[in-house]
Amino acid sequence: MVTDATNAKNTIADNIRIAVRPIRNMAETAYGTTGKYNTFGFDGLSELTDNDLYRLTRRVIRVGTKLLAELAAQGLTAAILTALGVLATDLDTAIDAIEDAIENRDLETQDRIIKGNVLWAEMSRLASIGRSLFEDTDEARYNDYVLIGGSTPKTAPPVPPPAK
Repeated sequence: MVTDATNAKNTIADNIRIAVRPIRNMAETAYGTTGKYNTFGFDGLSELTDNDLYRLTRRVIRVGTKLLAELAAQGLTAAILTALGVLATDLDTAIDAIEDAIENRDLETQDRIIKGNVLWAEMSRLASIGRSLFEDTDEARYNDYVLIGGSTPKTAPPVPPPAK
C-alpha cells in the first residue's frame, strides 16, 4: 500500500536526518562553517527531497570517510559512517517500494476499469435487447431498460395509452 510505504520511507528519512546532524556538528566544530565543512553539503538538510537526501547521505559518507582521521577527535567513527550507509540503502529501497506500490495501484486500477467496461458493455447489450422488446408496446417497461450515463439509446416514440 502506498501509504504504508510512504510512512516507512518517512521514518527512514527522519532517522537519516537524526544521524547526519551529529556529523554536521562534528564537521562544524572541526572546520567552522566554511572550507571543508562546505564539502559535506549540509545546507537545507531538513528541506531536501527524498532523492536529494539520499545523495547527501552518500556524499556525507564519502567525505566523512576521506576526513575520518581529522574528524576522529570530534567523535566520528567508521561505525557511524557504516550505520549511515545502511540507512541510505534502506532509504533507497523505501523509495523504490513507494514507486512499486504506486505502479501496483495503477495496474489494479486499470484492471478494474477493464472489468467495469466489460460489465457495462454486457449491461448495455442486455438493455438494448430489453428496449427493443418493449419499444413499441410498453413505455414503462421500455424505460426500465434505459441506462443512464452510458451510450444514449435511441429515443422511443411515446406509446399512446391503451384504448379503453
